[in-house]
Amino acid sequence: MERIIQEMLDKYEGGKISRRALISALAGVAVAAQRTSAATPFPVRSINHTTFRVSDVASSKDFYEKVFGFPVLKEKPDACLLKVGEGFVALTLDSEHPQPGFDHFCFGIEALNMQAAYEKLKQEGLPAIMESGPELYVKDPDGVMVQFAPADYRG
Repeated sequence: MERIIQEMLDKYEGGKISRRALISALAGVAVAAQRTSAATPFPVRSINHTTFRVSDVASSKDFYEKVFGFPVLKEKPDACLLKVGEGFVALTLDSEHPQPGFDHFCFGIEALNMQAAYEKLKQEGLPAIMESGPELYVKDPDGVMVQFAPADYRG
């Protein structure tokens, strides 16, 4: 939505649309945003993070730092969080699932109430898993693990 608003402002400042057209367009965007957030129980703001299981956290961290320039947000012997835009990539060792690969991704959800989200998923017949902290998970129809977290969650 920010991109749309910026494009409208750029058109106005560039003399391509009138002030009246700008105000009308902004009102339309505001109404659409209200309808969108009211239409879904989970207003997703971003892909908050993606988690990968790795065989060696240090060597994976070095790879992502060197190749992509991702700075370290947090680091422990069994995990490392690397900043990517407004989100992050998590590299973890997982003794229960030692095979390296994709683990899950997380949606950052505006004004998330974990308990209410958990209840809503259960109402829909979805086998949600709630863990301590901001950790609510559900699998999509293909078995891909999806985490729900507050929009500002940073690991």
